[in-house]
Amino acid sequence: MKMFPILVLLAALALGVSAQGKCDPATNCQLPNCRCFLDSAAPGGLNLTDVPQLVVLTMDYILNEEYEPLYNQIFVVDNPNGCEIRGTFFIQNQGSNIGLVKRYFDGGFEIGVNSNDGTIPTTQRDLINMMKNIKQELKTAGINETAVKGVRLPQLSTAGNIEFTAMGNTGYMYDAGCVTNQYDQQLNYKWPFTYDFPPTENLCTTGTSPTLKYPGKWQVLVADLAWKDSKCPSPAGCPGIDTKKDVFDLLYNNFASHYEGNKEPYVLVLDPIWMKTDYKLEGTVEFVDYIRAAFDDVWIVTVDQMLQWVQTPTKKADLNDFVPFKC
Repeated sequence: MKMFPILVLLAALALGVSAQGKCDPATNCQLPNCRCFLDSAAPGGLNLTDVPQLVVLTMDYILNEEYEPLYNQIFVVDNPNGCEIRGTFFIQNQGSNIGLVKRYFDGGFEIGVNSNDGTIPTTQRDLINMMKNIKQELKTAGINETAVKGVRLPQLSTAGNIEFTAMGNTGYMYDAGCVTNQYDQQLNYKWPFTYDFPPTENLCTTGTSPTLKYPGKWQVLVADLAWKDSKCPSPAGCPGIDTKKDVFDLLYNNFASHYEGNKEPYVLVLDPIWMKTDYKLEGTVEFVDYIRAAFDDVWIVTVDQMLQWVQTPTKKADLNDFVPFKC
């Protein structure tokens, strides 16, 4: 009989240890620095009617004088607070004009890293060197290294544990290159989450997601786009986009899937090839102009601004005073 309380205590302790191994938004994974992968609720437990629709425009690879006038056509409308919309550039070092990159940064755009030359580093050491080198280039140009937070590897690939270990060694906060063809439906889009408690499945269509814990490191999933009978990771990857109307329909229909669902962020990937085709650029501009004119709860923001909202959820009625969204 004397052994019974000890056995109960040991069982309770064992259960406690087991519980600590599971991600729980109520106890061991709370904002601003942790969010569970399986948490389907809006950040902060906000009612859906209070959640803004965040649209995140991201651009990959080279930024130089050739592409400057093309990108500038997109970023001319204002958010509901009167500030011009902004996006995130994931920069390829080779071929980019770092002075121009600095001007975009000074204008409110976010700068992340993509690669040295458009190829994917294959080892952890190569990843670390790439992340350090580009951050140093940007620092030399006058961009504070603490402002360079995001990584997206070429070809929307991911490198799992070695990528996130490299991110930890070089001061990056998030990856935005994990394309998913699993969580790309209105009923299962995902909010950004951290790897305090890594999922057991591989989330990324190209490459791998981490299997180890990386506390406070964020994953921004890129949901496949639906287009007719196909799926595509980015607009440039969609077949049969032949007219400006096709472009608008592709971008708007996938936007509507988010907006009419649970309003998870709608992340779009634009690249130079897409931008250099006249009707594709025109359709993209038309889409951006339309959603800002037609919806008073749509905000077009950078990845960093979106993550700051996730970390500090704010009702859409109060966003005019939300500091990260200000000019």
